[in-house]
Amino acid sequence: MRSCQMAEEWIDEPLDYKLFPLVGINSPASDYAPVLFGDDKLVFTSSRSDAAGEDIYGWTGEKHSDFFLATKNGMNEFDNVVSFSDTLNTSVNEGTITFTADFQEAYFTQCGNDEDDGDDYCGIYYSSFNDGVWSLPEQVVLFESDSINVGQPFLSPDGKSLFFSADAPGGIGGKDIYVSELELLGWGVPKNLGPRVNTIDYEGFPYLHSDGKLYFASNGHLGMGGLDIFSA
Repeated sequence: MRSCQMAEEWIDEPLDYKLFPLVGINSPASDYAPVLFGDDKLVFTSSRSDAAGEDIYGWTGEKHSDFFLATKNGMNEFDNVVSFSDTLNTSVNEGTITFTADFQEAYFTQCGNDEDDGDDYCGIYYSSFNDGVWSLPEQVVLFESDSINVGQPFLSPDGKSLFFSADAPGGIGGKDIYVSELELLGWGVPKNLGPRVNTIDYEGFPYLHSDGKLYFASNGHLGMGGLDIFSA
């Protein structure tokens, strides 16, 4: 009831920003999780017809998602969409990529594998850019169990903190946001961000701005309905 009341008030509030559809890159399929790549490129996730593989994903009725690269053309326009990497794109779902500051290393989500062994769990994978190509991805093991869905990584601007969403046992809700700190031998034990951020419902797609503000999606906090964007 409170959400309905607040929604009416929010609709009447003037906005201090404008939204523009990126006509040059949007397709009839799902296009999401864009991230700037250098000064004039954009990498995003899409399940458009050009995605690798031929299988249709049962949850969406679309192809399995891949990464695509677009080039900036004007102030708020991107076009010339091509596949981002034949190494990273496979016949299963890939999505929500994040890069180091020099764009030479990447972390991203992959769900399942090409071996068709029945393992459809999502995990975070790592790849580095060498001699003009991205290396074969290696899974980043953050939990002892291999039956936890881990994904939607975001690397902090200094490269020392890896934020992500997971449905690990002992969490607060269905999906919680965690952070792992870079240690001498790799990524440390994940820490749940706690009940001020996480709820009994879904939290995901974390993004840490350089000013220290964390943006994320949630359907558990008071909002307009479904997944909304929040900040902490």
